[in-house]
Amino acid sequence: MQKLFTIICIEVNIFYVTIKIKNRLVFLLIFISMALIITGLLISGIFFFTGHLAEPTSLPVLPLQSFFIFRYHFFCPFASIFVLLIYTFVTLIIVNIEFEKTQSSEIIFLALFFTGCFFEAARLSFPFFNLWDSKETASILASRLVLAGRVICTASILFSAAYSGTEYRQYVEQNIAIIFVLGLVIANFYPLNTSHVLPEGHFEWGFSNLLINAQRIILLLAFFLQLRLRKGDKTNIHIATGLLLLSLGYSFLVSSTNLFFLCFGTVFIVSGTHLYIKKLHNIYLWND
Repeated sequence: MQKLFTIICIEVNIFYVTIKIKNRLVFLLIFISMALIITGLLISGIFFFTGHLAEPTSLPVLPLQSFFIFRYHFFCPFASIFVLLIYTFVTLIIVNIEFEKTQSSEIIFLALFFTGCFFEAARLSFPFFNLWDSKETASILASRLVLAGRVICTASILFSAAYSGTEYRQYVEQNIAIIFVLGLVIANFYPLNTSHVLPEGHFEWGFSNLLINAQRIILLLAFFLQLRLRKGDKTNIHIATGLLLLSLGYSFLVSSTNLFFLCFGTVFIVSGTHLYIKKLHNIYLWND
C-alpha cells in the first residue's frame, strides 16, 4: 500500500492543476453529473411504471415516526440521491462561470466533494436490481463505492478548511492523491455488516457508531479550522458558516429516510454552498 501511494504521489507531482486543467475537470464533472441524472431518471421512470422498483423488505423504526414528517418514506432516500446529483450539476455550472479565471484551492477541494457525491448514485442499484436481501458482489461493491464517496467528501471538506491557504497551494496535487487513496483504502478494507441492509441503500458499516461519530467530529473540526484561518474576519466567518451548513446538509441527505432529513438537508446544503461560494468569490474578486 505504501508503494502504491508513493507511485501515485510521483505521478501527481508531474500533474499540476492549472486554471486550464481545473476548468476542463469541472466541465468533465458537469458532463458526468448530467449523465448520472439522465440515466438515473430514465431507469427510475421505466422501473416505476413497470412495477420493478423494489422496496426494502424490512422497514426501520424511527424516532417520532408517529409524526408524518419523521415517518419513513421509501422515496426519501431515493429522492435524496437525485437532490445531491442535481445540486452538484447546478453548483458545478455556477463554479465554472464564477471561477473560470480563478486558481482557488477551495474550489478544487469543492470539486472533489462533488466527485464524492457522485458515488451516492451506487445506492440506486438496491431498488433498481432488488439487492435488499442480497449478499452478492454487486451489493457489496455498491456499498463500498458509497463508503469511498463519503470518505472523499468528508476529507475534501476537511482539507478545504485546513489546506486552502496560499502557503499550501503547491501541495494541492499531493492532497488530491491523499484524499483519493484514503477513500479507496478505507472503502476496500473497512468491514461491512452484510446481514443488515439499511433503507438508505447500502450495507450497514461495521462499528457504525464509531464511523458516523468520526465523520461528525471531522466535519466539526473543519468548521473550527476555517474559523481559525483568519480570526475576526467577517467574510471568513461567513465562509466557515457556509461550510458548516454544507456539511450539515450533506450529512442529512446521505442519511435521509424521512421528509425532515430530506427537506432540511436540501435547504442546508443549498444555502450553505451559496454562502460559501458567494464569499469565496468576493475574496478572489477583491484579490484579483
